Amino acid sequence: MSQGPTDALRAQSASGFGAAVINTPSSLPSPLEIPELVENIVSYLVRKDIVSAARVCRAWSEPALDQIWRNLPSIIPLFSLISPMVCRTGYEWDFEDDIQDADCSRYAFYFHRIRNVTLRHVYILENILPTAIQAFTAWIPSYLIPPPVSSITATLLFHVPATLLAVPFISESLRKLSLTQKCGRDSLCETHCNQSMLDVVSAVAALPNACLEDLTLIGHVTDANLCSAITACLNKHGSTIYKIKTTLPLDHQAWSSVCGLPSLREIDFVPPRSADAGELLPETIAAIQELEKSSPILESLSIRLLSPSGPGEDPEIFRSLIRQLSEFHNLKSLSISVDAPLSLSEDDVLEMGTSWPGMRVLRLNPEVDWIQGQQMAQSALSLLPNFLRHFPCIEELHVPFCGDSPLPPVERPVPTSRLRVFEVSSSRAPWQDRELVADYLASVLPLTAHIENNYDVPYWKAVLERFNCIRKQEAKIERAST
Repeated sequence: MSQGPTDALRAQSASGFGAAVINTPSSLPSPLEIPELVENIVSYLVRKDIVSAARVCRAWSEPALDQIWRNLPSIIPLFSLISPMVCRTGYEWDFEDDIQDADCSRYAFYFHRIRNVTLRHVYILENILPTAIQAFTAWIPSYLIPPPVSSITATLLFHVPATLLAVPFISESLRKLSLTQKCGRDSLCETHCNQSMLDVVSAVAALPNACLEDLTLIGHVTDANLCSAITACLNKHGSTIYKIKTTLPLDHQAWSSVCGLPSLREIDFVPPRSADAGELLPETIAAIQELEKSSPILESLSIRLLSPSGPGEDPEIFRSLIRQLSEFHNLKSLSISVDAPLSLSEDDVLEMGTSWPGMRVLRLNPEVDWIQGQQMAQSALSLLPNFLRHFPCIEELHVPFCGDSPLPPVERPVPTSRLRVFEVSSSRAPWQDRELVADYLASVLPLTAHIENNYDVPYWKAVLERFNCIRKQEAKIERAST
């Protein structure tokens, strides 16, 4: 029988060869038996292969099962561990049998593995009947320890809130909460969505200690009770929340709680609720000023100022917002969406670059609808080199331009620019020849940058084809020279 590496080393040390005695273990563990390594391998597999890995051996079973149950996209697989479930009316699910005396061993074996709960499509296909939720609430053993769920993402419609509250997902392990109101414009649906969000937010606010770090509340309707619950939630978790996103029209009390978050780094918001649409800009400026006093170290800010009466015609709206935001010197990401024209000058670009020296991602959207946005884009394309010079850290530039004015002579690219993405989707199609525009962009943009045409606009599609050809020729020449 041939010797293995370990036996050969022992023989060499026993025979006196070698200056040192080599001590080796009698058996080395297989790398595939190291739990941390197996967990890392399993995390890269698709679900079908993870299921196969769970059947290989005991050493692989636990990490594979943890990965399978880590992300829960539906409550039905979880409830099915108690008893089979049936679809009663096409999309409403209930337990097939009475679960009063059901065994809880399978449920307990898998339940503790859940970390992320995502209930986005329950309102379409997988609605749990209230009778099933009531049966579960009466059945669940009190001695079962809740799983350390760190993330909950839910679309609030039908009985999703009741499910979230019945299953003990909300605990002090919660770090991220994302709730979306999914309702029509009728008053009954709006009332239901408000109550749904109110129930979940109130449950999070009632947790004994602060734990929440990331809060997202998406919707268009609030009332006094919901705003009070949001205020209570922000006050309870104020010491831990660093990121918040909300499209809800908050009242001033809730907004003051947002501004009072001491660790806030990222915020995405609409202005606090105003009775008069004409007061949107003053209300927004006042909100920014309040935020500036309490959170000057913000790194990411996104704001939407969309008037119900439609787009305005005053370009000073954009300038006023930019001017108010100039005191946030630590910004690395900024997004502004306004129903107003975007007309920037060289001085405006210089002022922005001076105010935000560390800016990496800049989005200035004059209109959500890209067709109207093209009409609102009034900044000359010749300003592009100014952005690259005055924003030394810029990596993504999403600013619409127009090409009505003649382009300047071809320039050399800014050598220190880090730009990777330049979006032209909302830029107005210039009257200049496509090849001329492509040549100009190729001469200005650094070699690391690529152009995005997300809406597949025909004019920019042709420009992009020409731009890519120029880049390929440049790369070919560079390879030939080296």
